[in-house]
Amino acid sequence: PLLNAPLHLDYPSALKLSYPIYPTQATYRQWVQTWTSDLLHKVTGEPAHTIFLVFTPIVRHRDVGIAHHLLPHAVLNVLAYGAEDDAAAIREELVAVLEDQVNPNSTSTPDKKLYSAQVRFRSMPCTSDVDEQRQTVIMLMDHLNKWLRGIRQDITRQVAENRRKARSANTNRFTPKGQEELIRIESILASIDSSLMAQAAFQCKAYARTLMNLEQLVVQQRERNVPPTELQVHYERLHEIY
Repeated sequence: PLLNAPLHLDYPSALKLSYPIYPTQATYRQWVQTWTSDLLHKVTGEPAHTIFLVFTPIVRHRDVGIAHHLLPHAVLNVLAYGAEDDAAAIREELVAVLEDQVNPNSTSTPDKKLYSAQVRFRSMPCTSDVDEQRQTVIMLMDHLNKWLRGIRQDITRQVAENRRKARSANTNRFTPKGQEELIRIESILASIDSSLMAQAAFQCKAYARTLMNLEQLVVQQRERNVPPTELQVHYERLHEIY
């Protein structure tokens, strides 16, 4: 009913921003509101574009909580369906936050760094407002990886169903629905350095994710025949976490 109401809402125009946004924003609140607002204008497809656009006035000027909840969905939409330049800008933004976490000379305030990359552990009691937040590049990675797991399962189901239906050798080549989007998002995540992810996760005390990224890094370097002496530093960090 709200889409057909006689009331009129003026949407703020998209700001002209230079990526990465993170270094130019003084606080977490400013960063997440600015970034989410920009992404909401870049969401494509209907009814997604119409629905997300409604939130732009609220996100930019008022409610940081709404921005926090919309951000992973906007990121997913732009990565999967948006322009390649916009997807590359998201990657640049993610890397900027990760690099700030591990930079000993960072000028960001502790609160900005903590809110921007912390993950909350469900087994730990909440001791502050920060604990209530599940902001983060880490949270975004979790959201994207959850979507990837679901789409891989759906593609497997589609392929199996197609094989049951295709009994002749003259069938057309089959492309599962969602495969292009899967490849786009996988390529973006794969382009982010596992070592950087592991270091940032360790700083956030997200030890499970640190282990996952370090193990991925060790496997990748073994495949490239990296000398065992160069792997030793990763083994020592794994031992420290265990």
